[in-house]
Amino acid sequence: MSSRTFRVLGHDEELGLTQAALILNRAYPTLASSGTYGTDDLLTRFRARMKNRYEFHAVYEEGRASSSNFGRVLVAARTKSKEEKEKPAVENAVPASTEGTIYPLVVPPLNEAVMVGIWAHLKFEGLYYGIGTPVAGLSFVATDFFNKKRGLAHDIVKQFLLDARDRSQPLTALWAFRPDFYASVGFGNCAINTEHTFSPMAFPKAPSAVSQRYPVQVLPIGLPEAGEQTCLNALRDCYQSFSKDHHGLFVRNDIDFKTQAGLSDPSLQYVGFVDTEAESDSSSSLRLGSYIIFKIVGVRSPEGNFSFTQDLKVIEYAYLNPDALLAICSFLRGQADQVRNVILPSLTGPEEILQLLADQDNRDQIGVVERRGAEVGELGHHGGVVGFGFMIRVVDFPKLMECWAERHYDIYGMARKFPEKVSWRVAVTCKDQMLPDNDGRMVIEFGNDGKGKVLCWKGDAEYDVDVSFTMAVRDLSSMLVGAITIKQLHRVGLMKVEPASAVDAVSKLFASDEKPACLTNF
Repeated sequence: MSSRTFRVLGHDEELGLTQAALILNRAYPTLASSGTYGTDDLLTRFRARMKNRYEFHAVYEEGRASSSNFGRVLVAARTKSKEEKEKPAVENAVPASTEGTIYPLVVPPLNEAVMVGIWAHLKFEGLYYGIGTPVAGLSFVATDFFNKKRGLAHDIVKQFLLDARDRSQPLTALWAFRPDFYASVGFGNCAINTEHTFSPMAFPKAPSAVSQRYPVQVLPIGLPEAGEQTCLNALRDCYQSFSKDHHGLFVRNDIDFKTQAGLSDPSLQYVGFVDTEAESDSSSSLRLGSYIIFKIVGVRSPEGNFSFTQDLKVIEYAYLNPDALLAICSFLRGQADQVRNVILPSLTGPEEILQLLADQDNRDQIGVVERRGAEVGELGHHGGVVGFGFMIRVVDFPKLMECWAERHYDIYGMARKFPEKVSWRVAVTCKDQMLPDNDGRMVIEFGNDGKGKVLCWKGDAEYDVDVSFTMAVRDLSSMLVGAITIKQLHRVGLMKVEPASAVDAVSKLFASDEKPACLTNF
């Protein structure tokens, strides 16, 4: 195998970005065939993202045939067209990557390195246990169509993980295209998305006092002349306050709401509920108690024909108090004359939403779906779907514990298990085959103040411990962020606790009050 090199692509590097666009188009042809991306459109999108968090990387290999080599032709065509002051020849000479397009395969000289893969490295701050934690995001992973099954994706992920460690980002995250592959390189499941379908009439109607305090206001996102920036500021402020009370959400800025949050979709509609009793400050003249982002989707007939039936699909919502949430519910209820169903994502599990609707007179409408009457098990009703794909990985266990030095752990289970002690030592062994520096044994001491102090990492010092366990980095990552408990992992044989009688105590020690959530697309 020839040597591979990695480097960062610059914002003004037209050839490199063009080659990256060709690789991405060829790796995911359905994007291009649906009209979502063209090569030139991708260049614009790449540069827009590079202004906010995104850093594009590429892997090169000597003497390989690659579709990226055709990038030289495209760049030359653009240059010629610019000189002639004509419409760019690339738009006429090369299709915008319609389905089935195969770019010429140019074989370079043996001593010339060519681009064979790309990825994007993003910088985030995740709020875990109320603590801002550096997180590296992985996105736009693509290998050249003509160089598949050669271990490129594995090498890309490994390089990304090493870069994250070097940048003091102890956690890495991604939305997995292939969850099985990313699980094999140490990523564990994190946020589980549940999506439920309700009749609009299942939502409660807000009392008049709530409606008066939180009047509805359409937010003109996409119309700068109509006050878009003021609305973006209000959305950001509402989301930031909301994120402080929800485990695992990422901090956002203004640009995030038009990129990472997925708000660049022209079919989306934004509705805010203005808090008329909130004190305004200098950052924004508009104060929201809650907001909802949604789109109306058409529903075809069973024969596939056009129909006037519509559903309202909620993309995102946030609220600062129960009354502000009730204002959203009342708004959704008011759409009953126009939409058949409301498709609602659940942020922290379905229990909150189902409980909110359980006392309504029309409770028989809860869970209305296309397969009306479908049952789950013997008696359960089919009320939604569950999806996963957001995954997380620890790349620097000691650094993560350092970041979480102020985290409060639930020590009461340990106190009941070992009542004669005032502090408790737990040995955690992380097994990480891909990153040897992250593979090792850590001894943590938990005191009466509920905080954990690292006593030893990969050291020769011997400490007497009360509890010990060993976990693969995939499972450790999910456990540390609260996506799963030690007790659950122990039940299915993915770890072993010594002594076994301490499973409940140590599980409660590391457990989170709620599951992590993620609303940021990248």
